Amino acid sequence: MEAQNTGTLKCEHIIVQADECILPPERYHFNIDMIKDNEISIKCKLDDILYRFNIIENEKWWQENKQLFQQSFNEFIDILVSALTNRSPDFEIMITNKYINNLNVTIKYQSRYFKFQILFKLVKEPSLEDKIEKLQIEMKKLHIDNIELHREIKEIRKEQQQEQYPDWQILKKTDTYPRENIEIRTCKTVDDIEQCKAYCIQKEYGAFVINGQTAFFRNYSRKECLEKACKSSNSDTYIAPTQIIKYGKGMLVDGFHGLWCDNGALKIHIFHYYNKDVSELPNPRWDTHCEPHTFCSNCRFVKNHSHDIDIYECLGHN
Repeated sequence: MEAQNTGTLKCEHIIVQADECILPPERYHFNIDMIKDNEISIKCKLDDILYRFNIIENEKWWQENKQLFQQSFNEFIDILVSALTNRSPDFEIMITNKYINNLNVTIKYQSRYFKFQILFKLVKEPSLEDKIEKLQIEMKKLHIDNIELHREIKEIRKEQQQEQYPDWQILKKTDTYPRENIEIRTCKTVDDIEQCKAYCIQKEYGAFVINGQTAFFRNYSRKECLEKACKSSNSDTYIAPTQIIKYGKGMLVDGFHGLWCDNGALKIHIFHYYNKDVSELPNPRWDTHCEPHTFCSNCRFVKNHSHDIDIYECLGHN
């Protein structure tokens, strides 16, 4: 059999049978594309649905059927051209699509000296609508995964903060040194409480008292705050730890103190060391009056920010 041109070949008039129904031949169009010397793509379009099956010389389908064609991939291509494109009467073609996602193509041939029957399954190509639906499903799954990751991160940070401040003593319905407030901060959320803990440690206060949505700091030692504790129906008292914090007095997040800084030339976690004469810290998460190595036990000097402020880098804590 002579080889045919297998660049892009079309068959528009083949008789098709599917589930005991003879389908009009104009509904089917075949293309056979030569992708590489050892690979072809068989496409069949049913109405607006495209099906495809690729045959590669060194893969399973060809290895299981090559003996029928004297192990000649080129001769097999010639047979496909004759059967599907040239519509040779020597071949019997049957196409069925019992399931919409698959199209079964059977080619039969029989002569006095030679016969064969082959079957290959074309798989439905996803339409634009299918691709959009798939992406929407993936986006929904990613959204669910993202929520779960945020929950896990929140739990890890909570555990990390609990590890960092292990000796906080919480006295429910209790006050200490009532109305003797050295400082006041807003405290509405659990995160605010953690920030108040960080601030209390930095300022070396012995305790803070939460009443409503406000934290009141007590400038007494831990021992003194415990001795002066008294009942109060509207207050909870947080007594500061007795020991030196392992990684430093700063708030530790994801293994680092300070603020992540990325301005191109500088990509580090930094915190600001304020001269003690400065009366207020703008943000206790990365601003401190403590000596730098007290705020962060693994840090280095970066530069002077101003006369009263130095910038340090947190090098991380495993």
